[in-house]
Amino acid sequence: MDELDLDREALLQTFLAEAEEIFVRMEQGLVALEARPGDDEILHGLFREAHTLKGSAGLLAFDAVRDLAHDLEDVLERVRKRTLGVSGVLVTLLLRSVDVLRGAVSEGAAGSTAASEAALAFRRLLAETAAGAAAPARARAADPAPEPGSPGAGDELPEPALHHAGGGRTLRVDVARLDRMLDLSGEIAQGAGEQGQFAPYSWWPLALGFSAALLFAGLAAGWWLFLIGLPLGILSLVGWVFEYHRGEYAH
Repeated sequence: MDELDLDREALLQTFLAEAEEIFVRMEQGLVALEARPGDDEILHGLFREAHTLKGSAGLLAFDAVRDLAHDLEDVLERVRKRTLGVSGVLVTLLLRSVDVLRGAVSEGAAGSTAASEAALAFRRLLAETAAGAAAPARARAADPAPEPGSPGAGDELPEPALHHAGGGRTLRVDVARLDRMLDLSGEIAQGAGEQGQFAPYSWWPLALGFSAALLFAGLAAGWWLFLIGLPLGILSLVGWVFEYHRGEYAH
């Protein structure tokens, strides 16, 4: 065995070990992708693994592995560009592609130079499935979004819609949003006293004003007016502050 054969054997062993690590990471990434289909980091990682495998297989002339990795790379690129949606069927197919790649690597290590019929059939299946899954995504991208209230639009309206019926005007509001508005109105009414609103026709501000007048008059005319105005002012202030806790407006 000459030096060239020794170098290739060492390169092959390194490739086999790295390929198995790539396959394990790809399987873990695909399982995670099914749970989080919109995670760009997972998609980028899967794409890098397929690209690395393709380049390493090309160095060793493992053409079957290189070609299948290239097909897988194309599918992942379309997923990254959002022209192909992630679904359970697609993830299952991609997991199957990892198994087929493992088999192709084993065949290449055993000396096979041509792709097996199973690998070729799977490449066709991968291309057909990816093309079929991409069609609905392209249709959704091409179709304009339905107008609120039109057939095909969701039951929930993003904004209240005004309609004219029989010459009058009606307001169409989502029921959940209306319930929330009514709840908020009830909370405001219950906490009106604590939130600083004043009851209508309250006499306490008038009494407090009269008390303040007595206090100022007492400073000018005599202390006896001040002594009358002080307890009256305290009483008026307390009554005004706690107006919602007793009497007609208590709640």
